[in-house]
Amino acid sequence: MMREIVKMRYLWNNAMEFVDSRLESNFEPDFGTPFGEAVVAKVRTQVQVQGR
Repeated sequence: MMREIVKMRYLWNNAMEFVDSRLESNFEPDFGTPFGEAVVAKVRTQVQVQGR
């Protein structure tokens, strides 16, 4: 298994971006949640779940 993980090392050494102009044409230019806001929202939900 470790051998296969080493083969995939390029995935975390090289920045990649998903680009699909057909998909983007269906949404507003600023569609999506900024990364920082998404992290805060996810952490907030996890804290609420664990606090029950």
